[in-house]
Amino acid sequence: MNVHVSKVVILAIGLLTIQTPPLVHAQGRMGMMMARRGFGFGRFGGGIYADLYAPAYFYEDNSNSKKKQRNYRYEEPTLSPEEERERLHQMELAWSQGDLTGFESQTAMALNILLDDLRDLQSKGVQPPDTALDTESLGRVNVLVGRTNGNPGALKNNGRLNWPTVFQGQEFQSEREMITRLAPQVIEQARHGQVTDLARLDEAVKKLHQNLLAKIAIIPTTTYVRANRFLTQLDDAIRILRLPDAGNYFNEIYAARGSTAGELVRHMTRLDLHFAPPVEGDASAYRALHQVLAAYDRSAHEQMSTRSLSVRTR
Repeated sequence: MNVHVSKVVILAIGLLTIQTPPLVHAQGRMGMMMARRGFGFGRFGGGIYADLYAPAYFYEDNSNSKKKQRNYRYEEPTLSPEEERERLHQMELAWSQGDLTGFESQTAMALNILLDDLRDLQSKGVQPPDTALDTESLGRVNVLVGRTNGNPGALKNNGRLNWPTVFQGQEFQSEREMITRLAPQVIEQARHGQVTDLARLDEAVKKLHQNLLAKIAIIPTTTYVRANRFLTQLDDAIRILRLPDAGNYFNEIYAARGSTAGELVRHMTRLDLHFAPPVEGDASAYRALHQVLAAYDRSAHEQMSTRSLSVRTR
């Protein structure tokens, strides 16, 4: 009994560390990094908005013949709501243009910040020298339309799955074989606008969840976490398959497309797409795309700054 309880505690810690936190970790690191760079912290940090903040604390030395009296006075920041939004935008942008950690690469947060910024710059006519993309690598990047929840990534390879080792055992054989058979069929059905076997696929995935949980006490924690993440990604793909336009995710209409960074941004804008997180095996493609978009965004801002300087000096 004690062994089982310990296993559950360790697993919970593992799940919190590996699955949920990439976004939280990314945001936390972004805040700490911006603090070190001095965004919006007055004379305590300097930075591009230092002049918009009054010093947080003043020291007054009122001397007399007997003693020195110290008075501390606090003043609230003087940013307007619009200036505060711009300050936060610049913080996010600076973080997204930098190098990402492994955890941060597990989310699409930085890519979407860059995408939104490049959309805005393109609408203003800013067109820096374009940068070529690796189209094969780009095909491994997952996208979503508008505010859609889910992620098609787990089934994007025509439903062919790369099963984690733990699921290759005999105790998982029945559900594994059913999912392996049904997934390609459901993808093909979605392409033709009528998914008829989705309920059976969903039920098989739920049974795998139950069987995996039943073995929590005997499966190594890292193995369990990876297997559970695999099933969660299948859940996300099934969520996409329930949509009326699910076929567009598997016939390359809703896809990251473009031979250059500029073409990609225009394509994503036209279809109201944004980036979804990577699934197993996608990490290198996401890192490569981030490096290209970050450099392209920096170049766009340099062009914007040059244009503004030229206008002021006329």
